[in-house]
Amino acid sequence: MPRPYIRVNVRVDGPFTAESIADSIAEDHADGRLPAESRLPPVRVLAHQLGISKNTVQAAYEELVARDIVESQGRSGVFVKSSSMLTFSECASPNPSFKPSLKKDSSQQKLINLSSVFIDASLLPVNRLEQCYRAAFKELGAQTAADYQGFLPLREAIATRLNNRGFAIGAQNIITAVGSQHALDLVCRVLKINRVATEDPCYLGGKRLFKINDIEVVGLPVNPFTKQNFQKWEEILKEKKPELLYLTTNFQNPTGYSYSTGELDQIAKLSSDLGIPVLEDDWGSDMLSHSEYRPPLRTLAGENVLYLNSFSKKVLPTLRVGYLAAPESLVKRLVEAKRATMIATPAPPEMALAIFLQRGYYEKHLKKMQTELDRRYSACLKTLEKHLAPNCRWTLPGGGPLIWLEIPRNVELQELHTRMTKRGFDIDVRAQRFSGKAQLHGLPIG
Repeated sequence: MPRPYIRVNVRVDGPFTAESIADSIAEDHADGRLPAESRLPPVRVLAHQLGISKNTVQAAYEELVARDIVESQGRSGVFVKSSSMLTFSECASPNPSFKPSLKKDSSQQKLINLSSVFIDASLLPVNRLEQCYRAAFKELGAQTAADYQGFLPLREAIATRLNNRGFAIGAQNIITAVGSQHALDLVCRVLKINRVATEDPCYLGGKRLFKINDIEVVGLPVNPFTKQNFQKWEEILKEKKPELLYLTTNFQNPTGYSYSTGELDQIAKLSSDLGIPVLEDDWGSDMLSHSEYRPPLRTLAGENVLYLNSFSKKVLPTLRVGYLAAPESLVKRLVEAKRATMIATPAPPEMALAIFLQRGYYEKHLKKMQTELDRRYSACLKTLEKHLAPNCRWTLPGGGPLIWLEIPRNVELQELHTRMTKRGFDIDVRAQRFSGKAQLHGLPIG
């Protein structure tokens, strides 16, 4: 197998000649920039790089041999002789190994995650998705021209789904993103906000994104076991004056709470009265059975609400396809922000997902997934009822991948985490999801 060769940058003031090329390489050698034993580029490669004849490069290499700087090893190539630098074998990175390690670290126990928001991998439509990827390349071919807003057939399919839920939008209102996190980042960049109000406890991924963008987070207390105190929300909003409300209206993460239609009306009124736009994250409603009958805030409050959703959690976590439904006044700026950060979202996943939606696979998958999640949800409730103490309580989201388990205050959460870890289970008791003192004392169970 041929040895890899190094790249050289030939610097000359005039036309490339054998002597000027040799002088440039010799200068690099004298300065210690050519490792000993390293292979110079093949004659044809350097000739192509410089746009000159192979004979000129060959003559330059012969001149370097005559100067005792390099040596020719026949078909193996031309190699650098002595140098003040390390040898090529010493300074080059070793070839990476792509074989998985067979050694098991006995010190690291494989924990069962009891707080995961991801659904069981056995419920994911991998085979159907594979078919759609194959069909995408067969039917659509290689998409060489990027649609900066997102693959049009996918945007059309998304708009159709949303209109069936009460929206009144078109494909021109949809901007695709690499998952909901990317969509959230685009909104932060476009609106240039300094302060955002969100639920307390909140989605930690969003909180981390706000922090990295130097956006102050204002907590709006959410108690999934009582009526929401919107008077308290109003007091906080009037005092803190955030530029954006970021809310998960259906299946809030981490509590699993969904606002009632009456509560959504109150949120819409708060937004309108105080002049604060809303970014509605609707990541989880599709995992709840009968979600088509539960209107999101966007259908009640209109264009004052930016709508965000993602297919990742429902179809395949690594698919990373999300989207925004935005008023036309914001679409251009969101697309410009998207182009500035990544030019365009990758076409193949969007092509495959468009076919997945067009063929009706997504709706069939949702029904199958919801049925199984409902079955597991019922089994979970029965287990909690049977084994937990009467002073424990839990949310009743009606399905989906997680619930919030509230436990007595005299149970120390970190100690519980330590004990569960020793028994082979991982639970999420992070306090960072709260703004200040936690008004809940528990953990998500998924």
